[in-house]
Amino acid sequence: MGGLAINGTMMVIGATPALQVPSLQLLLARQAVKGWYSGTSIRFTGYARVLCTDGVRSMNEVYPLEKAK
Repeated sequence: MGGLAINGTMMVIGATPALQVPSLQLLLARQAVKGWYSGTSIRFTGYARVLCTDGVRSMNEVYPLEKAK
């Protein structure tokens, strides 16, 4: 949560029973936490298989948190 900007939103994809959210930080910085149901593990395995066989790759950029505004 420390990396969210003012009006930022953190998306939780999947389930985690131990998620703790600092409510004061959310209020003061107008931040939000939203959940997204991503399906079953069997369905995800099928998606992952198609992505691997079709050569789909993610594009990731490492950006230092110190440089975020």
